[in-house]
Amino acid sequence: EDLEETPDIINGPEEELRERGVYYVSGEITNSTLKPLHQDILLKHLTPSWEDSHPVTLIINSVGGDLSQVWSLIDLLSFIRMPVTTIGMGECLSAGCLLLSAGTVGNRIIAANTTVMVHRFTWGSYDKQAELIEHRRAQDAAHARMVRFFSKRTRYKTRKQLERYLLRPVDTWLTAEETIKHGLADHLLLEKTERFSPWKELKKEIEKKINASAKGAR
Repeated sequence: EDLEETPDIINGPEEELRERGVYYVSGEITNSTLKPLHQDILLKHLTPSWEDSHPVTLIINSVGGDLSQVWSLIDLLSFIRMPVTTIGMGECLSAGCLLLSAGTVGNRIIAANTTVMVHRFTWGSYDKQAELIEHRRAQDAAHARMVRFFSKRTRYKTRKQLERYLLRPVDTWLTAEETIKHGLADHLLLEKTERFSPWKELKKEIEKKINASAKGAR
């Protein structure tokens, strides 16, 4: 009796996307959610066969999370040799907004229906008076870090401007269009799709053939 042929094992969509350098950042950001991204992106950076021009793409739909873990990933993205494309979809809140704006300038894309929220960090402390003073120094340093980051990633170059328009005392909620206006992202996803759409090129070719046939008929 012939044995049944064993079907080829097909990778799941997550594995297929990862092999192409595409990663999802969704839900709450923690060390456990970002660790696989760290490892795989670093591996691609160290793999000679992975071309310098082949981008790493992060699709972000996140409520935010651990700020230190986001800074760790941002530092890695600034270190690797490949360009980084970030795509915001759904919601990019708090640390998720930081990650969206961390892509290579020009490659930061946002879907039309995405909600974005940027704000000052949240930090609670309970300790002795001397320790609270040290905590305050760390908090001021964390705020200064955000100001430095956004001054390189938005249209605002000074602390005064950033604290007026983005890092306000209250949360700053933005539409996709407003996100681009402030310089946190570069393109709407639909604009990018239409710009590089193969259907657009195909339409041009069909129109050329129709026009050529019409001229020949004359």
